[in-house]
Amino acid sequence: MVNVNIRLITKSVGVTAVLLAVALFVSSAVLIAGEDKAEEKVVQLAKISISGALGDNLPADNPFGPQSVHFRGLLQTIKDAAEDDEIAGLFLSVNSPAIGFAKVREVRDALTEFKDSGKKIFAYTEGAGLKDMTILSMCDFLALPESGGVIMPGFNIEVMYYRDFFEKIGFRMLVEHIGDFKSAYENMHLDGMSSANRKVLNILLDEFYNTAIEMIAEGRGISEENVALGVDRAVLTPREAHGLGLFDEVMYRDEFDAHLKKEFKADKIKILGKYGQDSLDLDTTNPLALFSQIMKALQGSKKPKSKNPKIAVIYGTGPISSGKNSVDFMSGGATMGSVTMVKAINEAAKDDTVKAIVLRVDSPGGSGLASDMIWRAECEAKKKKPFIVSMGDVAGSGGYYIAMAADVIIAEPGTITGSIGVVSAIPNVHGCLEKLGIKVERLTRGRNASLNSLMAPPSEVNLSILTDYMESFYWDFVDKVAAGRTAAGTAMTREQVHKIAQGRVWTGRQALENGLIDATGSLADAIEVARVKAGLTDADKWEIVESPEPPDFFAALTGGDDSEARAMLSHILGQETTTMVLFEAFPELRQVLANFFSFVRVAKDETYMYMMPMEFMVN
Repeated sequence: MVNVNIRLITKSVGVTAVLLAVALFVSSAVLIAGEDKAEEKVVQLAKISISGALGDNLPADNPFGPQSVHFRGLLQTIKDAAEDDEIAGLFLSVNSPAIGFAKVREVRDALTEFKDSGKKIFAYTEGAGLKDMTILSMCDFLALPESGGVIMPGFNIEVMYYRDFFEKIGFRMLVEHIGDFKSAYENMHLDGMSSANRKVLNILLDEFYNTAIEMIAEGRGISEENVALGVDRAVLTPREAHGLGLFDEVMYRDEFDAHLKKEFKADKIKILGKYGQDSLDLDTTNPLALFSQIMKALQGSKKPKSKNPKIAVIYGTGPISSGKNSVDFMSGGATMGSVTMVKAINEAAKDDTVKAIVLRVDSPGGSGLASDMIWRAECEAKKKKPFIVSMGDVAGSGGYYIAMAADVIIAEPGTITGSIGVVSAIPNVHGCLEKLGIKVERLTRGRNASLNSLMAPPSEVNLSILTDYMESFYWDFVDKVAAGRTAAGTAMTREQVHKIAQGRVWTGRQALENGLIDATGSLADAIEVARVKAGLTDADKWEIVESPEPPDFFAALTGGDDSEARAMLSHILGQETTTMVLFEAFPELRQVLANFFSFVRVAKDETYMYMMPMEFMVN
């Protein structure tokens, strides 16, 4: 019937007219469909999550899921989003990140650059602490629900002192130090805080407090008095937080989503939760696919080397020890090994495509021997190409030792650095063995044969004989600082360095005033200094190469070792089951014990150490 009609029409009006009608019909249909499609405007926001411990080290490859993000990777993702034409803004999620205020400032700098691109930052949170607020304050629009809350009771530094606990189990740490402020290991041989340590930590608290108040006020565009009032109140209702200007609105999530649609005049807001992460596309119906992923994990994923000019960024993270880098899978802690670091520095120095080296230091120090090996490699490397140091949250004692050879040292104002001094600590289990009913018969030759014994009575261990030995290393440290600072353009004498050394900890801001660093800034600033010193222009096609290589997935999975901590707890508590429950239920306890035993291992193997105060928590 249709064909008949078409033939009749064709006869009456002609073929041309029919074709024209059909064309107009099809064009109209396409136009209408296009109009329907154009009516829905979809806007994409990149979700940036900032939580957990954002370490500097390259993360291990994960063949079975999304790749973990290290700190520079997070900053790079923010930069990529700024340059991505398909991204209209950021959706920021901040949940108590385990980072210091040096890294907090670096995150804020990255967010500032994002906003400079003309794009905005948004966040909806159900609650926030003081550190969260220092980052969230960068938002153009920040909201929380009526049932939410803001808890920001200021700062406190908590130091755990173990002496009385050690006495209960018969353990002692015999400590000798050079420098009036060298407080490393004091929490193992004193029952309370020394006056020198108390003085330094109070100065650090002032720096943290003032910095947080200043950053929040600047980000929110409110007075510092308002922020301080919020901190003094400690626990704020959403309405109170809004009244002080800490938040833009108190609303529910659906109202927040509606606000975003109105902001962008959009029909739909799409938040990309895994922006910048590689997704895993694994065919579970194909057994060969899983095998392929396992083989990939075993073989690693090294990228082919390009011939483009490069800036090498080398990460030095965690306590410094002899040997290779290690990662504790249970606690997530990393150890900086001198063998790994020296190899990475030497390879960068020998690589003709590498035009400058940036060493990123985030370490409280450690083995004096290992620190000196790394320092020596840096001295040789800087003869060939510019050598720049970027300090993270902590770069003190041994962390400063491995930085002092640089042409330029850059730190954030909130970086904890300095602590130029020497400490020696000898673990002693004599009392512990007595409590366990274990008798030790000892045969010796030499007046001080008991010096390195773990089991000798403490009264027989003469620590005073270490003084001259440690004095020698202290003055060697001081002289190297003076030489390094003078070579970098800040002339300093031995006496000038000694005045600000003696184990004293400084903030980055104070370190700049004292001449220990050259400028305040971020890792990105250090890379920019390296680029300029290397003679690379914006027009050059240069790239960044990061090292050391991360462990492969299975090495990271099996590389952690907190067995000593578990064994100690098992002896104290009497059963492994209770130990496991404590480890899993209280991750903070696991972290403290893992850190403690990592330091004990260093102390057991090293005669002298360049260590900052062993551990304190800033809350």
